[in-house]
Amino acid sequence: MQKLIKLTVLSVAFIISILFGYSYSYKIDQERNFNKLKAAQEALIKSNIGKYKVAPHVIKIEIRDADGLLRGSGTGFHMTYKGITKIYTNLHICEPTREGFNLHDASTGNKLRVIYISTNHDLCVVASDRKEGLSLADKDIENGDRLILVGHPRGLPLTIREGFKVANDVDIYPWLGYLPKNSVIAAVVAYPGNSGSPVTNENGDVIGVLFAGDPRYNTEGLLVPYEDFLRFVKGTYNLR
Repeated sequence: MQKLIKLTVLSVAFIISILFGYSYSYKIDQERNFNKLKAAQEALIKSNIGKYKVAPHVIKIEIRDADGLLRGSGTGFHMTYKGITKIYTNLHICEPTREGFNLHDASTGNKLRVIYISTNHDLCVVASDRKEGLSLADKDIENGDRLILVGHPRGLPLTIREGFKVANDVDIYPWLGYLPKNSVIAAVVAYPGNSGSPVTNENGDVIGVLFAGDPRYNTEGLLVPYEDFLRFVKGTYNLR
């Protein structure tokens, strides 16, 4: 009888130890899985920080005639420089305003006021009603570095594409005098409507402005170079 009791006690103890061990092991596995998941989420957020940072400041710009009819669209973005926020886009997006057309923010319907149109580059600055926008990068990226393009191709909802900087090219479009001759080539898919889109580094800071897609290659976009954009911003950020 005593042997039976002793055997029963040992059996129960053994079962309890197994259950406890399983529970402890399960807890450790859960913690490990949680930590892995957390690390994966943090990596995902880190890898997409440029996207989440850029997207809220990008707008679709509608070009409308005097009767309010939609005649075209492009992209623009709010950017803050030295505490002053403006909308930046392309010359060829703003140029129709010289012929009586109006620009509108598609998300709000508000009419946009053009401040200055460049005669040297495919750039334009427009008044912004926001206090904050994107930031200008401290420096340009190198060839082969990752970049992010955010815009409204073909008037579609916001799209986000990733690519990388390829090179600086010379005289891509020599017959169009207002385009920068040292345009940057980026391996990123761009379509009509992406004009005026910000091109950022992987941290979401602006390193250029897309103005065209290279007609020779459907997977390459052309950017106003960082140095040219920097000079333009410095010369126009405080204009009213």
